Amino acid sequence: FANEIDEWSQWQQVIDTTVTSIGEQGLHRGAARLLVEQIPQRQTMSPSSSALAAELVRFVRDQERRINPGERLPASTEILEPCFGRFKELEKQQSRGGFTQLVLGFGAFLTRVTADTVKTALRSSRTADIQDWAKQMLGRTLFSQRKAAFSSATKTG
Repeated sequence: FANEIDEWSQWQQVIDTTVTSIGEQGLHRGAARLLVEQIPQRQTMSPSSSALAAELVRFVRDQERRINPGERLPASTEILEPCFGRFKELEKQQSRGGFTQLVLGFGAFLTRVTADTVKTALRSSRTADIQDWAKQMLGRTLFSQRKAAFSSATKTG
């Protein structure tokens, strides 16, 4: 199986390179071009490894076309996991408001926060608008449903 193992190793190398590149750089315009530069030379690869590399580059190129210029999207949940930890800490500080509506602030963990971005956000997002959006899009939270059920069950006649 020496030939097959060599070919499978090439496949793994192409996949590892792709996952590392997109994982570190995110998905953005130009990601496919960077990937082409990082994938080992196709001339030294088996035809199937070269085809795999071409297919992965094609996929990344197709995905990056959907991204606005200047945007960079995470291509892995790895970067999001620390954000969830910070988000849970924020929720503890805002326990009266609940976790559900705080989801709108999650994006703030993924951007550079400056006085201007805070000022713009505060001017463009009124509390009433956020509450209306949450009612319309999120509905009643599990906590509010429990609270209502408990309240109706404990009322005395």
